Amino acid sequence: MTTYLRQFDLTFTCVGPVFIGSGQKYSSKEYAVVEGKSRWAYFPDMEKLYALVVSRGLAASFEQFVLNTGGQGQRGTRLGDWLTRNGIKNTPGSHGGYAVEIGPLQKSKPQRGRDGSVPAMNDIHEFIKDGFGNPYVPGSSVKGLLRSLVLQHQLHRVVSGRPNPRPDERTEMARLRRANRPGPKPDDAVNDLLQAIRVSDSPSLPLASLQIVQKVDRPLEGADSGMPLYREALKPATAFTVRVVVDTSVEQHGGWPDGAQFLTDIEQVAAGVNKARYADYAAKYMGGDPFDGPYVYLGGGAGYRSKTIVTDQNQMAAILDKQFNRGSRPVPHKAKTQQLDVSPLALKVAKTGDNEYEEMGLCEISVKEVTE
Repeated sequence: MTTYLRQFDLTFTCVGPVFIGSGQKYSSKEYAVVEGKSRWAYFPDMEKLYALVVSRGLAASFEQFVLNTGGQGQRGTRLGDWLTRNGIKNTPGSHGGYAVEIGPLQKSKPQRGRDGSVPAMNDIHEFIKDGFGNPYVPGSSVKGLLRSLVLQHQLHRVVSGRPNPRPDERTEMARLRRANRPGPKPDDAVNDLLQAIRVSDSPSLPLASLQIVQKVDRPLEGADSGMPLYREALKPATAFTVRVVVDTSVEQHGGWPDGAQFLTDIEQVAAGVNKARYADYAAKYMGGDPFDGPYVYLGGGAGYRSKTIVTDQNQMAAILDKQFNRGSRPVPHKAKTQQLDVSPLALKVAKTGDNEYEEMGLCEISVKEVTE
């Protein structure tokens, strides 16, 4: 390979469930819950299922069921109910498609003296899949993580010891849009240093690596709250690798001279950002010692802290106040942050065992340079 192009394999091992959405979701009329030693969400091939429905003279009944606009969760609005009522099998594989195991579920937060209950499983957000129906991790998701990591690494070093740092979009442009190519404006995206890297998609992963997980909000005080939001996600212990190619030529030619060193040192960089930004914060919610090491957060549902370059908790709280305090019962993020010394005020977790929880999106990262 040309000497100014360097290749690296980044391997991610999921510590918590990882969700990367396709942008699609399944309604309760598109899957059936199958009970057994484990609980499964069965997503039949709807064309095959409809062909069977027509052959049994049930087309009108099925169409009426599909078009019924009754609220989700009402009796009779679920595919499994309709199949059972009409004597059609709903076991995994009966009508093509695929099945995903449903993970442990969490009750909602008790309210007004009433115990919480497990929220109804209605829509399930789909994990992104390839043309053969197998899950994979897009290179674009990993590149977004790398971009955040570069900025967070720089900003936590720069603002260490300084009061009330306020990184914003201008800070991002100043630190990354440095190529100064002739023609475009300095802040144009073509001047971004991360234009110099290409990240491959991961290889296809087996469907067995997926699990249905529920969003759980863990406050610093009080009980965990299971939310009515369900996702297909990669199970903990799933590992995948993507290849990163970096152009190390001069910035004005579209390169990133320091890019290879950043990737070589990425385990140390990730460990430093984790220590500065996440480990102590998460330990306040999870208990025990901080989770030190080369850990990063990938995908959706991992929480605001993992998606921002803001370094100051009070500034995070002020932003969240502006974003979420529009309802009838606003949450005073800034006041609570000053009281509890945390922001955001809830950790995003998923239940992975009877009394086991892991942070959404948490992965361990490792790197190996490819010299072939």
